[in-house]
Amino acid sequence: MLPAFLAALALTSAQAQAPKPRPPPQQQKPAPPKTKLSAEDEALLKDLAVLENVDLLKDLDLFEGKEQGETAKPPPDRQQ
Repeated sequence: MLPAFLAALALTSAQAQAPKPRPPPQQQKPAPPKTKLSAEDEALLKDLAVLENVDLLKDLDLFEGKEQGETAKPPPDRQQ
């Protein structure tokens, strides 16, 4: 009886260790076709990109000034 029990136990453990088949990969939806922007929208995007670059340069100038040891100008005295 014991050998039959051990054989059944070995069989069930072997089945538990068998790799499970992978689920099929999810299919990605194709990207929607890009629509062409109007000339006004393209100009707006270019302007926004320029403004963003200017803002980044201003931030960079502020940090570079601190790193180089430059002192900021003191605020002007207020007249009352």
